[in-house]
Amino acid sequence: MNHPLSQFPSRQPRCVMRYSQPSATMLIYRSLSIRFRVSYRFATMAGPSSRWWSNASVEVSDAWDRAIVALGRPSEKSTYGLIGGPGPSQTMVLVSADVDSVAKLNIFSMGATRIKNEYINLVVAKKDLGAITPSATMHEGVILIGKARGRHPRWDDPFVHEWILKRLLLPAGGGVAHHDITPWNVLRAGSTLTLIDWEAADFQKTVNPIHNLLDYVLRGAVVKREPARRVCRTLARSMKNAGITLREAREATRGYIEYRSSLCKSDALLDLTCRYANYIELVL
Repeated sequence: MNHPLSQFPSRQPRCVMRYSQPSATMLIYRSLSIRFRVSYRFATMAGPSSRWWSNASVEVSDAWDRAIVALGRPSEKSTYGLIGGPGPSQTMVLVSADVDSVAKLNIFSMGATRIKNEYINLVVAKKDLGAITPSATMHEGVILIGKARGRHPRWDDPFVHEWILKRLLLPAGGGVAHHDITPWNVLRAGSTLTLIDWEAADFQKTVNPIHNLLDYVLRGAVVKREPARRVCRTLARSMKNAGITLREAREATRGYIEYRSSLCKSDALLDLTCRYANYIELVL
């Protein structure tokens, strides 16, 4: 029987799969953000529903087929796709339990340049930063990225904070302009850390390493709705351990708001992140 390719949720899909097998279901569940886990779990328990599941669009189906070919045609029973935010540059990441690489590709033709740029960023990052970046190759417009092992660390993990300040530096000096250093883009396996999702990186620029630390802590804390006082104490402790002076911390925090606002449009999470930064600047 030829199972149809289905996407979830119906209106704004975040994942796609052909078989609702336990292996693929659990992989999807672990990858979804917290806000989607509840609805996904309910949808799998409630059975088929046009509100939760629908047949994948033509564009998503075509992207799925391209990724399957690039991965060497693994079994689709243990394969699932994660779909990025909506828009003309929307991407899909296809993961299979049978292959040591994941496939990332554009869903619409306008996203091809974005995929090409991310591949270039991955190659440069591997050259300049080494083992903290997954390996990558390109196959007919599809990036094949080596699987990174581990779990996403917490926003207040001091080991990760030290790693950001000391390891995410370019050979010529300055912090890596990854622009999306968050707990969900870092994987930790013991003392090994890997930084993923390089599509927004810019190797023509550098950033203040403290901005990278603030990105990781503040954006991770915002999602968890952590108390601002606790966030401030955590940052103060990590900066002190790294030898950052109070003046440097204040200046970096003041500049972080402008840095973050220049990278993305205003939304609830950005506004809350800036409020955290304002509070920290006043308290430090």
